[in-house]
Amino acid sequence: MDYSYRIPTCFAVLLLSSGCYMNKAMVQPWSDEYSPDSQADYWTPSKKALSVRTIVPLERIVPSDAEPLNLAEILNIALTNNSSTQMSWAQAKEMAARYGQSQSSAVPQITGNFEYFKTRASSFFAGQSAGGSATGANSGTSSGTSSNSPSSANQIFVTTFSQWGPQLHLTYNLFDFGKRSATSESARQALFFADFSHNREIQTVLQDVTTSYYSALYQKQLLEALAADVVTAQTTLDAANLGLSTGVKNLSDLLQSQTQLLQYEIDYVEQKQEVVVSVSQLLSDMGLPASLPLKLEEMPDINPASEDIPGLEELISVAMQSRPDFLAGGAALRSKEWSVKAAKREVYPSLDYLLDFGKTYYNGGLNDQYDYTSAVNLSMPIFRGYFYRNNIKIAEALRDEAEAKLKSLELALVQEVTTARYNIQVSFDALTFAKQYLASATKQYAVALAEYKAGTTDILTVVSAQSALANARARLAKTIQGWFTALADLTYAIGAAVLPPVSIQEEFP
Repeated sequence: MDYSYRIPTCFAVLLLSSGCYMNKAMVQPWSDEYSPDSQADYWTPSKKALSVRTIVPLERIVPSDAEPLNLAEILNIALTNNSSTQMSWAQAKEMAARYGQSQSSAVPQITGNFEYFKTRASSFFAGQSAGGSATGANSGTSSGTSSNSPSSANQIFVTTFSQWGPQLHLTYNLFDFGKRSATSESARQALFFADFSHNREIQTVLQDVTTSYYSALYQKQLLEALAADVVTAQTTLDAANLGLSTGVKNLSDLLQSQTQLLQYEIDYVEQKQEVVVSVSQLLSDMGLPASLPLKLEEMPDINPASEDIPGLEELISVAMQSRPDFLAGGAALRSKEWSVKAAKREVYPSLDYLLDFGKTYYNGGLNDQYDYTSAVNLSMPIFRGYFYRNNIKIAEALRDEAEAKLKSLELALVQEVTTARYNIQVSFDALTFAKQYLASATKQYAVALAEYKAGTTDILTVVSAQSALANARARLAKTIQGWFTALADLTYAIGAAVLPPVSIQEEFP
């Protein structure tokens, strides 16, 4: 039977199969299909490049907008939807799997395979014959043909041979002088780093969302303050208009008060845009599309009853025991220290046990019953071009880098806690004065307006009192936001899980 056609057929099958992985990029990788024509040209994407799966559905379910959301509900939604915590969680799971993987050499490594082997080979023999032809067979496993003539007495035998069977390979590291344990401990500390980093990412999301939440409430409260300013300015304008109509005031008073009213109306209209921007930022921090409707509670008018803030040293001590990023830095340093130990132990011997077991079948119905190879191997690296020495130096350098990062984290921790504690005290004082400022400005405007109506003062005094009242309203809104932001900053600085972290009592009227 002629088998000469099989070789080109096999090549054709392989070529067609490889075509599944070949495209134009192999020959022309710089064509306009794969890259821009020049540095000044846009790349035109293909349909395949534009097929991006949407991850965030616009119909994402959020609580009904019939009821306003409080901070706790906002944070719960954010932790569920925010992509940052999703990524840090995935990284923590990855490192947990890597830690488990690092211990895999503590158990035997078993591999099974099934092999089928077939060969066709020819053998050439030189011989003498008087002529004729001969055909022979070799135990049912080979066949040969030869032809002789007066001018040729050579013989060619063609042999086919097949064997197959299952094999089991077992490798077990019996002892490695602590290399495995050092590598595993390094991976465990790296896992702790990922876990602490995830905890810090949660706190970062809480911090960002809390800040955005109170920023949105502040923008809404400022809008309300500007609306009140418009009402106040309209009251002043009405008084000036009444005075002009009765002949006791001049046109200048009317124009002055009208100008102030228009200014506040412009500020009110522009503030509406700030409200939209702040709510959009809050939705983005929550991991939701900015196009969704969101109804928030009003900014609470708090009255801190005490400024009993823990001492700075106490707060720093708490932060060093609870801040996940600082604890993660410590875990990273320990991981690098164990990596140094693992690198130093790479030059130690390794004792391994190997076992191969299987059964082999041959054509003709024969088999070897079973076969095995058992061996104990002691290996020790002797020289690899200073690889192990440099590997130790690399590990030591990475350890020193981790130590420097931890020192930097500690300095940043102390700075952040110190600043956050000071901001709490400043916010408390500012809130107290802002309330007094608003009460005083309200009375001042009422007196100025009454005097203006009585004709004992001029319009400039009324406008000045009106401006002071508008400023007091805006300052109070800002100080309330600053109070809550300062609480959130201190919570974040010490790594606490709840807000507020201090013993200041709050009363809600």
